[in-house]
Amino acid sequence: MAIGIFNPVGEVAELTSTLSTPLSGLDGKSVGFVCNHHPAITALWAQLEKSIERDQKPPVVRRISKPNISMPQPAAQLAQLASEVDYAIVGVGA
Repeated sequence: MAIGIFNPVGEVAELTSTLSTPLSGLDGKSVGFVCNHHPAITALWAQLEKSIERDQKPPVVRRISKPNISMPQPAAQLAQLASEVDYAIVGVGA
């Protein structure tokens, strides 16, 4: 029986840069929340959302949840969210 050794070092995929638009403040800007609802952050996350809604008064609030806590958010969902809001807050591991 042969024993094989695998190299644990992966290859990093090259990313294309995207243009971003700097915000001149958050007041009155539309916000998106992306949360994985990990049990360790749910109470904190709820308070974060409430404080942003109270202090920044966003005209639009969009929320998306990860369908699987251990997998990345589907790209199509992120693209949809990005088209609807001015900025997004991304939760733990989202």
